[in-house]
Amino acid sequence: MPALRGLMAHADRIEDLGPGAGHGGGRVFSTDSPAHLVAGGATLMARYLREYVGR
Repeated sequence: MPALRGLMAHADRIEDLGPGAGHGGGRVFSTDSPAHLVAGGATLMARYLREYVGR
C-alpha cells in the first residue's frame, strides 16, 4: 500500500494506537507529526513509515 504510506507521511498528525486489537490494544503511543514518529518511534507504524521515507 504505497499510496497509504505517502498519505500518512504527509499528514499533519498521526495517532499511533496499539499494540494489538480488542482488550489487548488501544493504548495511545503517539499523537505527533510523522517526522517525529519516524525519528524516535519503535512501533510498527514508525517502522512502516521509516521504510517509506528511507531513514
